[in-house]
Amino acid sequence: MTQTETAAYLKQAQTGNAEAFGKLYAGLGTELYRFALWYLKDPHLAQDAVQDACIKAYRSLRGLRDPKKLKPWFMQILANCCKDLQAARSRLTLVGDDDPALANAPYYADFSDGYVERYLDRLSETDRKIVLLSVLGGYRSDEIGRAVGLSAVAVRSRLSRALHFLRTEMEADQ
Repeated sequence: MTQTETAAYLKQAQTGNAEAFGKLYAGLGTELYRFALWYLKDPHLAQDAVQDACIKAYRSLRGLRDPKKLKPWFMQILANCCKDLQAARSRLTLVGDDDPALANAPYYADFSDGYVERYLDRLSETDRKIVLLSVLGGYRSDEIGRAVGLSAVAVRSRLSRALHFLRTEMEADQ
C-alpha cells in the first residue's frame, strides 16, 4: 500500500469507517501476528493480543495524525497488549508450549525446538522487542525507536549489543 493510499484510508478510518480501518490492518496483520507470536510464544494468545490491539487502535485512531507513523504506533499498541497478556498469563498455570498447534503455527515452526527462544529470553524485554522488530518485522531503527520510546541511535546501539550477546551466547553453548 502506498503512502497516499495509507493517508486516504487513515482519514476515512478516523471518521469511523471500519472498512478503511480493515484495509489499514490488512497491510499489517501478518507482521503484527508474527511479532505477537514471538513475544508470547502462544498462537492463541498472539491472536488475542492482535485482536486487542486492533480494538484499541480503532478506538484511538483519531489521535494519529501522521500516516507514516501508523506501523510503529500500531506496533506499540500491540507491544503493550502483549505485555498485559503476558502479565495475566504469569498469574495462570498453563499447559505449556508443547501444544501441537504451535508446531504448525506460521513463523514459529522453524524454531519449535525452543533453541532460539532460550537465547531471546536472556535479553531484556526492550532488547527482545528491538531484535524481533528488526529481524522479524524488518523495521528501521527510527520506526523501532518510536515503538519502544528510544532514539534511532539508541535502538541501533542496543540492537548491536543484543545481537553480539546472542551470537556470543550461542557460540559459547556449542
